[in-house]
Amino acid sequence: MNDLSAALLGTWRFDPTDLNGASRYGKVTLEFCADGTLLYISHGPGKDDVVRLTYTVESDFIVTNQPSQPRVERTHYRFTSDGKLVLNFAGKESRYVRGI
Repeated sequence: MNDLSAALLGTWRFDPTDLNGASRYGKVTLEFCADGTLLYISHGPGKDDVVRLTYTVESDFIVTNQPSQPRVERTHYRFTSDGKLVLNFAGKESRYVRGI
């Protein structure tokens, strides 16, 4: 695991100041685990939906796959100078901040 992929580990919550990302994806939490598991949690009214994915990191891309519906997706990522995680999927950016 390189330094950038290690920096992904942990919990990231949608950035409440990212109005475009929040309107596009809603309130989302990402949990990157050291074993290559990624939990994508979409917070809805009264209920959370959890998608379990696997992930690897290739250069500056997060490569995900959903075992229940296999399909590889590649998402460019970077970190801002203030520590936010920026994901760019299909030309659309969303930002996340470290969560608890």
